[in-house]
Amino acid sequence: HANRYLLKPISQACFNVELKSVLKKYLFNYAYIYDPKICLSKIYFSQIIYVDFVNRKSNIHLRNGKTIRTNYQFKDWIELLPKICFGQIYRSIIVNYNYITGINNQEVSLSNNVVLPLSKLHKEHFNESYAKFIHWRI
Repeated sequence: HANRYLLKPISQACFNVELKSVLKKYLFNYAYIYDPKICLSKIYFSQIIYVDFVNRKSNIHLRNGKTIRTNYQFKDWIELLPKICFGQIYRSIIVNYNYITGINNQEVSLSNNVVLPLSKLHKEHFNESYAKFIHWRI
């Protein structure tokens, strides 16, 4: 069942806007990682609230409240997660921009009521990339 359609004739500009919107929806809802070493099921990027690295283990904090511990290095997550939706806020923390509910000079609040530190080192780049995300999302 279709929730979007285009009527002919359509301009290239209009088509491009609609296609971009569809691709954004796909990225947010259907892109995933599958690695049996992590989990026996797919982990959709849209379900990841944040990833942190503690005691040489990565912790994937999911929207359903579960946390998955992995042996992936933090740098692996930096490379793996889509940069348009995820950003580093601290030496060992990456957040999904979709779940941010508040930002101040020292902290980032998430929709699961977790408040994470925002380091001075990452603040400028985070603010720039989050602004790009907001613009891209619109």
